[in-house]
Amino acid sequence: MDAFLSGVDHAVNSNTLLLTAVCDVPVTADNRQAVLRAFLRSALFEQLMRAADRDRGWYNLADGYDDQHCERPLLRAGVVLRRSQPGLPALHRVLRR
Repeated sequence: MDAFLSGVDHAVNSNTLLLTAVCDVPVTADNRQAVLRAFLRSALFEQLMRAADRDRGWYNLADGYDDQHCERPLLRAGVVLRRSQPGLPALHRVLRR
């Protein structure tokens, strides 16, 4: 999957990442926002983002020479998280590029 997303990134000039993690609670429609918020504020999220940044050679989140973090935390206090689902027309436009 990472190879596919890297290909998409190159083709449409985007920075798509797929992060996966195990969750200790069942994720439901009622708690998914809270679960996502907790994950995005966790040390695991930072580790996964920094590893992806390093593996793709971006070095936006760490110095490319010594792995020192540039900023912490990645998600600042007060950030509002929103979930949205693009419709099929939007997906078709992206795929046609």
